[in-house]
Amino acid sequence: MNFIEQIIDDLDEEFLQDFLDSIYNEQSSIEQYLMHIHKAPNQQERLKSLFGPLEKLKMVCRLGFLDPLVSYVQVAEDLIDTLLIEKAVITEELAEFLLLIFDELRAASEDLVERHTLDTVLLSSLHDKIRDLIDSGPSNQNEEIKFLIEEFTPRVHADLVFNAFESTLKEIKKPVIEIDADLEVFKGLAECLDQRCQHWDRRTGKLLHMALLINEELPNSVDKAQMAGAVYMHDIAMAFLPDSLLHKTGRYDAIDIMLLQQHPIQSYEILHRMQDWQEAALIVHQHHERPDGKGYPHGLKSKDIHLGASILALVDTYFSLTTQRSDRQYTKSALRAISELNRNNGTQFNPLVISAFNGLFSESMFDQDEA
Repeated sequence: MNFIEQIIDDLDEEFLQDFLDSIYNEQSSIEQYLMHIHKAPNQQERLKSLFGPLEKLKMVCRLGFLDPLVSYVQVAEDLIDTLLIEKAVITEELAEFLLLIFDELRAASEDLVERHTLDTVLLSSLHDKIRDLIDSGPSNQNEEIKFLIEEFTPRVHADLVFNAFESTLKEIKKPVIEIDADLEVFKGLAECLDQRCQHWDRRTGKLLHMALLINEELPNSVDKAQMAGAVYMHDIAMAFLPDSLLHKTGRYDAIDIMLLQQHPIQSYEILHRMQDWQEAALIVHQHHERPDGKGYPHGLKSKDIHLGASILALVDTYFSLTTQRSDRQYTKSALRAISELNRNNGTQFNPLVISAFNGLFSESMFDQDEA
């Protein structure tokens, strides 16, 4: 056991949870300042506002004697300071890179708390790349940003910024599926739910499109009608939740979480009573399970989770990350969302589904460019 592992091992669970809560809170503030900063007239003021959250991040890392994280936050602060001194114009790509810096901090913090590990080699490498950017001078920084985005998101093409992926998906021919009488009813119910939830505009259609595209990329694909039925009905029990919970702007408490986590069971109970929809019901039941066994409602692991449920889990999370919610006013770009999905490959998401997802956007976006 090395020195940093010994430090992590000595931290109690209460401190670790408080530490992670602090990381989430400060990152939330940072994201609000950086979101759409490339369009803002007051870029310098927004950058100055980052110093408060950055100091708090350093303080909480110092309390745990987590020196690699302190150094990482410090170099991020040095970069912000340099941008202010140089009065740099914050482009869309630079804003995206700044957000990716803090995504990595959050990911490292989650690994520390959930797995009691800290990849100091990766943190040191990313630290050095940020330092190199600072030292390169303003004339070279714009040229290096795309390269650095590739370094921070090795599985994602650097041209994929903001919602370019969704725009590209619209150009792909949708998989053909026959809508029978049952699916017509399911679709109508899902669209009613979309209208009830203020941030779910046309959500069901987007989820279905992406789910069917991923499904077609897999060697042992799920029956398309069953997949469609599951997409339409997976959240139908959310209709029974009060508006005060669906539209809650603050943090969920233990009772809120318990109520929300009942919806896969309740949605399953509705669907599995219908003739010919048993497979779709199973997908619905399992769509919040995870390969590492940390999902719900039953804590299933990889081999016990239906492939369709793994597809639905991925597309549902992608939509959640890239769409505004009542409890979170900011959204992630397609680039950051795809990077986060890949970061959880094998733990939260099925590697086969992640691979199909990556292949889908790589081919759809970049092969078309070469044609």
